[in-house]
Amino acid sequence: MKVKAIKEFSVSLFDDDGAIVENEFYDVSCGEVYEVAYETPEGIVRLDSETGWLEISRDHLAECFEVISDARD
Repeated sequence: MKVKAIKEFSVSLFDDDGAIVENEFYDVSCGEVYEVAYETPEGIVRLDSETGWLEISRDHLAECFEVISDARD
C-alpha cells in the first residue's frame, strides 16, 4: 500500500544500534510518498521510500497520511 503525507511532522533519528540521536530529526513534508512495508502487532508501521524509512504508530499513520494505492506497485 502506498501512502502520501498530508500533514508535516518530525521524527527522531536513530543510530545503527537503535539509540535515539539527541537533537536530530527528520522532517516529513506534505506530498512525500511511502510504501507500507509492514505493521507490527503492537501497531508500529514501517514506511519505506526511495530515500530511507521510518517507523510510526498506526494512529500517526491515520492522522498524517492518505492512501494513494492499495496494491503494491
